[in-house]
Amino acid sequence: MKIHVYLLCFNEEKILPFILDYYTGFCSRVFVLDNESTDASVEICKNYNSVTVIEWGSNNSFDDISNLEMKVNTYKDYSRVGGKYTTEVADWVICADMDEVIYHPALIDLLKKYKRDGVTVPNIRGFNMVCNHWPSAGFNITESIRTGVRQPNFDKRAVFVPDFDIQYSPGCHPKGDAFKRMEESPNYKTSDSKEIALLHYKYLGDNFVQSAMKSKARLSKRNLNCGFGSQYLKDELELIKINKAMQESAIQVIDDNGNIIVK
Repeated sequence: MKIHVYLLCFNEEKILPFILDYYTGFCSRVFVLDNESTDASVEICKNYNSVTVIEWGSNNSFDDISNLEMKVNTYKDYSRVGGKYTTEVADWVICADMDEVIYHPALIDLLKKYKRDGVTVPNIRGFNMVCNHWPSAGFNITESIRTGVRQPNFDKRAVFVPDFDIQYSPGCHPKGDAFKRMEESPNYKTSDSKEIALLHYKYLGDNFVQSAMKSKARLSKRNLNCGFGSQYLKDELELIKINKAMQESAIQVIDDNGNIIVK
């Protein structure tokens, strides 16, 4: 089973080792789509044999449309039959942000089943994972942090077969015209249930506040003109309140056996 993952990156040196440790555990190829990082992100990637860094520019800005274009196009060049840089054809592709983990305790077996059943874009349930501290170095992030909040807005179709032309609206959330077109594609077949989870590791200590402020400082003019990324326009006090509320509402999402226990 060949699984390729594509991860957007900008100055992610803090979470990058946890995410790469996780995905290199079962993915044959990991592609880090680096958007002009100025920290140690690219250097960290060099420690992993299966990781390829694809560098791209956006005039040092956070731009949802550029991010979307990287997610819907890059895999076509590296993971599918006939791709101009394809050295290995994938069975499945994952497209995610650097703080997003695609999870199931028996993910490989489940993807094999989906393949047999003709599923091309599995249904996914999303969670914001929450912890009042950063995970310890060297620990599996899905084992270290098991509390969170169910977030339907993160039911993203982040897993699909490589010959499917994935379509997303800005933010890649399960809504919008692009998502509707994707559902109407002739080879779109999703799973009946949401067995795979997308674990969004955003609310770790004060990481949410820091990340939002970082994105706010880089919002592109196109984002501002189109109203994308409005969540980053909040002031620091508002962000702190949101973070506190999320910390207070978190419950156990993953049990001691690694099963998702929240529907």
